[in-house]
Amino acid sequence: MRVAAFTGGLTVPSARFRVRQYILPLLERDIVLQEQALSTGAYPPAGRIARPIWGIHRLSELAMAIARSRNADVTLLQREMISSFKTLEGFTKRPRVLDVDDAVHLQRGGHFARKIAAGCDRIIAGNAYLADYYSQWNNDVVIMPTGVDSDSYRPAAREVKKPVVVIGWIGTSANFIYLRQIESALARFLDAVPTAHLLVVSNASPEFAA
Repeated sequence: MRVAAFTGGLTVPSARFRVRQYILPLLERDIVLQEQALSTGAYPPAGRIARPIWGIHRLSELAMAIARSRNADVTLLQREMISSFKTLEGFTKRPRVLDVDDAVHLQRGGHFARKIAAGCDRIIAGNAYLADYYSQWNNDVVIMPTGVDSDSYRPAAREVKKPVVVIGWIGTSANFIYLRQIESALARFLDAVPTAHLLVVSNASPEFAA
């Protein structure tokens, strides 16, 4: 079986954890999963002036990738091809599977998510909440939580002399807006607990007011 996977980009965590890490295990089962690795990602640049040029480039790359994927047996769409829009998803080969691991339907009223979900043959949801929500648009919904490759990611052995509290936050820099919404609460907690630390895992470093 050959699977053509359209992801959000090479640096997107969901592509790494929900698609890329399964390429070799699936190959052992005679399933060839080929990610359509494009130079552009699903998320537009921060500058509005550059967005039209980026959009044209993104759509042209997607069109060529769709043409290349015609020999695949299954198409896997990981979220939308361009963030918060429905674009060329309907031109991909069927059967078409949509993988959703985040509440992307909260953007732009969810109209794009509804249309993409309705145009797919199956939905893979990252949790029960997403599965329940997307079942209103598609009758074939299954749950697949995001897995962690324990061969690659293991806790480092270290000696802890004092009890340490680590608050972890993971996400792309585009979601820093949500981290800043709880900045004051985090600051109060860190001030109250001297041994506590905030660990941010992202593609950039956040900037806080204090």
